[in-house]
Amino acid sequence: MPESNFEHEPDMMPWAAYVIGHHRSTLHLWHEMAWYDLKYNSPDLASQSWEPVTTAIQELNEAMRILAVGGHVKPAVLVELHRALDEFEIIYRDMFESSEVDGETTPPGYRELCIIGDLSWHLLEAPDELRAWHRLGNEVGLKQFLLKSGADGEAGHDPDRAQKIQELLRGLPGRDPIIKAIKASLAKEPMTVREALDLFLDFCHSDNQLRAKLAHRLAPDQVLVLDRDRLKLFGETRALATIPQSEVACLWVLAEQAGRPVSRQDIIREGRISTDENNLKSIVSRLRNYLKKIVSASCRRKGCAKPKGFADGFIRGEREKRYGVGHYGRGPYTLDLEPGRVRVQGPRPNWMKSQ
Repeated sequence: MPESNFEHEPDMMPWAAYVIGHHRSTLHLWHEMAWYDLKYNSPDLASQSWEPVTTAIQELNEAMRILAVGGHVKPAVLVELHRALDEFEIIYRDMFESSEVDGETTPPGYRELCIIGDLSWHLLEAPDELRAWHRLGNEVGLKQFLLKSGADGEAGHDPDRAQKIQELLRGLPGRDPIIKAIKASLAKEPMTVREALDLFLDFCHSDNQLRAKLAHRLAPDQVLVLDRDRLKLFGETRALATIPQSEVACLWVLAEQAGRPVSRQDIIREGRISTDENNLKSIVSRLRNYLKKIVSASCRRKGCAKPKGFADGFIRGEREKRYGVGHYGRGPYTLDLEPGRVRVQGPRPNWMKSQ
C-alpha cells in the first residue's frame, strides 16, 4: 500500500493558529484603510487597497481548513466564523462595486468584523503550543492596528510590560531571531508619531518574515531601504549624495508612509522642498525616472521581468480634482510598495524637517 503524502507535508498548524490570531485585527485595519481611500480619495486609489483584505480573507479560510482537518477547532464556532466571514466578504465587495460611502461615518461591515474578531479568539481547541502561536498572532496584529490608527500608547507606561511579554512568549522558540525581534518591538513605547510609524513598519516586517517561516516559504525581501547615506532598491544600492536633495526628501516622506497617500502640502513641508504644489510634479517625475533606472538595472542583472508598479515609477498620483470654474485641487502621491517591505532607518537628513 503506497504511503500517504499527507504524512510528509510540512506542519502548517502553527501558521494557521498564528493567522487566526493575527488577522482578526489586521483584517479590520486593511478594511478601514480601503474604506478611507474610497471615501476621501478615489475608487482608482482604493482599488489598490483591495488586495490586503482579499488576501487576509483567503488566508483565514485556509487557516480554518488546516486547523479543522487537524481537529483543533470548536465545530460550532467554526461554522459561525465561516458565516460571519462570508457575510463580511459580501458587504466588502458591495462597498467597492457601489463606491457609495459618502454618508457613512464608519466602514460598512463593522458589526461582522467584531463578530469575526470574537469568534477567532474562541475558535481554537488545541495544544498549548498552538495556543501560544495564536496569542502571539493576536498581539502582533493588535499592535499593528493600534499603531496605524494612532491609538497605541494611550494607556501610558505599563510597569508590567516586561512580565506580560515573557508570559506571551512562553512556549515559543525564544532563540529564534524573528521572535527576538518581535519581543524587542513589543517592549518599545513610542512617544511620537514617527516612532509609532517606525514601530508599525518593524511589526509589518517581522510579521511577514514569521508567517513566511511558519508556512515553510521564503519571506519577501525588503525592496526599499533608506538611511542617511544610501538608498537600496530591489537589490541596487546608490549613495544619497548622488541624488538631488529635493528628490531624496520626496522619496523619504513617501517611504515613511509607504502604501498610503501623502498630500503635496505634507511632502513639501516635511521635506522642506523649495517648490509649490503645482511644480512638485516635476520633482516627482524626475524621481520616478530615477527609480525606474535603478530597477531596470536590477532586472537586467537578475534577468527578470519588471515588478509591479514599474510603469508609474512606483509612485501613484491621484487624479486632478476640479472644485469649481478655474479652481483645481492637486491630489496626493503614494509610494506603491508594500509597507512591510520598506524600511526607513535612522533620522532624516539634515535638510529635511526634523522629528
